[in-house]
Amino acid sequence: MSTIVIAERALLREGLVFLLQHTPYKVIAAAARASELKGVRVPPGRRTLALLQIEGAHSNVEEVSESIELLRSLFSDCRVVVIAEGSDPIDIQRIMTFAPDGYILNLGSGDILVKLLELTLMDQQVFVLGHRTPPPGSAAAVDNRKRVDLRLGLATSCCQSSSDPLPTTNAPRCASVSGSK
Repeated sequence: MSTIVIAERALLREGLVFLLQHTPYKVIAAAARASELKGVRVPPGRRTLALLQIEGAHSNVEEVSESIELLRSLFSDCRVVVIAEGSDPIDIQRIMTFAPDGYILNLGSGDILVKLLELTLMDQQVFVLGHRTPPPGSAAAVDNRKRVDLRLGLATSCCQSSSDPLPTTNAPRCASVSGSK
């Protein structure tokens, strides 16, 4: 499945690409904005999946709608999944104006993402409302099975031991090597 990732923040964009490794969803392009994808070509008749990251309740409705419309015009058979982050209350009616094929609030794990993508490709409109974003440094912000720091979208396997960290020792072990604490 040809997959495109759109996220303004590079770390989040790369984190989503990382989560999709070793899945049927092969990332063919990643960009900060949908408008940067005008040169990307997908073979005719091939389905495309676009992951569009937004900033939750603070997103510009018109901008999100325009991005979704652009993606659907660039790729003939495109499914769009919106991934939002935030702790503010959400407005389901506002989200519905985007007309996404899928919506995730506060992505909790790569497994949730893959399951949502599977349902989306079965022509189901799927909404997943995760827990509020955990505070920085909390153990809940790290998916230990895949060793992914979901707050920043960083792989942490090179920095932490393979055993589950204690909540008080959840900082990367290599932080002192790089000169930061």
